Amino acid sequence: GTFHLKTGYNLTAQVPPVTVRKLLSVLKAKSPIALEGEVKADVRVTGAVDKPILSGIVSTTRPARVDKVTFSRVNARFRLANAVLSVPLLQATPTIGGEVIGRGQLALSPQGRLSFVAQGQGIPGDAAARLYNASLPFTVGTVAAQARITGTVGNPRTEVRFQAPNATYPGSGELFLAGSDVF
Repeated sequence: GTFHLKTGYNLTAQVPPVTVRKLLSVLKAKSPIALEGEVKADVRVTGAVDKPILSGIVSTTRPARVDKVTFSRVNARFRLANAVLSVPLLQATPTIGGEVIGRGQLALSPQGRLSFVAQGQGIPGDAAARLYNASLPFTVGTVAAQARITGTVGNPRTEVRFQAPNATYPGSGELFLAGSDVF
């Protein structure tokens, strides 16, 4: 790529695979939930000298785990500009089945405001319950869910709407999580 004092950045790079643990350590970041895996990235730096824009695609190179859920693949497009990390598209495939698609933003500031939405389709509810050692006396079946996370990194608020139309007792519901409280 190129760099010019007047026209700015026009650089590209390929970031070789690195573990999520090492990446978080280098960034001096902590995750509120357990994360395991390995990622690589194709990145581009553009923009003026005093206002660089970092964008690209990050993807897993092997199965990754978020909390107790393992994903066979995770891909995300990202853009970092003016201290705001935007993820216009995140796609993840749980090994138990289904698909998760999301998007969001995180302000890289002391307050760390965030806004993220995700939708899960075709998630096998019974398999998901087993991941958390839940033994249910009924069948959950396939679940669809919509989640919205807002607030700050230190104080996220999560709203989840779910539908289980093929359960033994078909239904839908809402969960609200704030700190360690579930409503």
